[in-house]
Amino acid sequence: MSFLCSLPLAAQLFGACAPAAPLAVGYVEGEYVLMAPIEVAQVATVTVRRGDRVETGAAVATLEDADARIEVAQAEAALAQAQAQLADLQVGKRSEEIAVLKAEVDMAKAQAADAKRKYDRASDLYKRGTGTQADYDTASASLETANAQVGQAEANLAVGNLPARPETIKAADNQVKQAQSALRQAEWRLSKRVLTAPSPGRVNDVIRNPGDTAGPTAPVISMLPDGAVKLSVYVP
Repeated sequence: MSFLCSLPLAAQLFGACAPAAPLAVGYVEGEYVLMAPIEVAQVATVTVRRGDRVETGAAVATLEDADARIEVAQAEAALAQAQAQLADLQVGKRSEEIAVLKAEVDMAKAQAADAKRKYDRASDLYKRGTGTQADYDTASASLETANAQVGQAEANLAVGNLPARPETIKAADNQVKQAQSALRQAEWRLSKRVLTAPSPGRVNDVIRNPGDTAGPTAPVISMLPDGAVKLSVYVP
């Protein structure tokens, strides 16, 4: 009985003489994510607190966006104008403009008809010998001018009914594409006034509060994504 009881004591004595087990030294490191806007703006709202759990895409803060909304509205107006100009070039002049051109044709024809009557009378008098050469020449020149004006008015009307030249339409189409690109850029910048969690994780710190100025180098939120904790161990 006494022998059996002495075994633990012997184990302790011999163990005390053995070298100590090596100790491991290490530390835990978190790869934090700083959430900041792409451009300088004032923080409007912060919807999370330190320690809150967030999921991917969750809004954590918003920034003042009045200027960004104005840019979107301006881009929308510019696109609408460019599209209207392209449409006008593709279909020719508007109905109101065509009506004006038609009226000019009618007026030119009326003036030509009057010039023709005067010419016929001057020609008849000249042939009878009661009219002068000067009157005949004047009436003849007036008739030629009136006929030329009719031709010009009819040409203007024909051109008005046609679409613009291909190179002009292509330039207008490029303007539309540029306006569309500008609108997409403005909408993207507006969307970036809302800060969202890039991945699931936990809020580590609220760095800036409503009223503070944030920017690319002035983040609003610090968060620790899931799985972003690393354990480094060193064994001597």
